[in-house]
Amino acid sequence: MQAVKSKMAALKAKLTEAERAANGAEEALRETNMKANEAESKAAELNNQLSEMEDKLDQEESKHLEYVQRLSAAEKNSDENERARKILENRGQSDHDKVERLASELDEARSSTQEMMMNYEETTNQIHELEEELDETKHKHDAAETRVKELETEVTQVGNNLRSMEKNQNLALSRAEHAHVRIEELEELLQG
Repeated sequence: MQAVKSKMAALKAKLTEAERAANGAEEALRETNMKANEAESKAAELNNQLSEMEDKLDQEESKHLEYVQRLSAAEKNSDENERARKILENRGQSDHDKVERLASELDEARSSTQEMMMNYEETTNQIHELEEELDETKHKHDAAETRVKELETEVTQVGNNLRSMEKNQNLALSRAEHAHVRIEELEELLQG
């Protein structure tokens, strides 16, 4: 019995030790479960962060792609603008040459216009002088016409006077001849 008691006491000690070990293991298991739960929470949190980071990465990649497309469009636009600038520069040079040519033509036209204006003024002055001469000539013509009419009237009067004088002269000649004939007749009578 003593052996049974010592066995039982040994078993009790083993049981107590086993209980302590089981309690320690349970405590370790609880701690491990807690650590596992914490690790799972951290893993879930890290998965969420990873998912967020992947979403952000997708957004950033999308933005990057959009920026690349914008950059490509901007480069294309820049190339087109450069071509347009060169075309405009060429046009500008062409327009500049054209402007210089037109300015030269304008100067020539102005010079020609000034000459024409001078000629016009000279011609206008000549016309004015000729108009004055014409007025004087008209005045002289009118005066001469009046004088011609006066002279025509005088000529008519002189003509009338001449005809009258001719008649008178013819009458006087006729009388003188008649008187001459009568004188001869009287002389013949006197001599005879």
